Amino acid sequence: MMAVRKPRRSREQWRRLMLDYEASGQSQQVFCREHGLALSTFARWRGILAGHPSAVGDEPAGEAQRLFAELTIPARERAFDETSPWEIELALGGGVVLRMRRGESC
Repeated sequence: MMAVRKPRRSREQWRRLMLDYEASGQSQQVFCREHGLALSTFARWRGILAGHPSAVGDEPAGEAQRLFAELTIPARERAFDETSPWEIELALGGGVVLRMRRGESC
């Protein structure tokens, strides 16, 4: 049995769908069901159109992709010993958390 492919939508069509969704007052689940949309695709395009960096890499080929974000530390906070302990925690979504630390043991 062959799977039926849904039509591909342009960026403008997705933009119009997002405007319709905002005006509908419906939940994402109900709106997607009524419009025959996959909730995951809807959520991805919502992020893309909102300019969320995590979604930009998922844009269709040929559209600008942002792969890195520059992080800076204010000068007043840079004055620490290179051996000072530090800890970074990054929530990646879906319950996945990346933790990095240097210095004192856990």
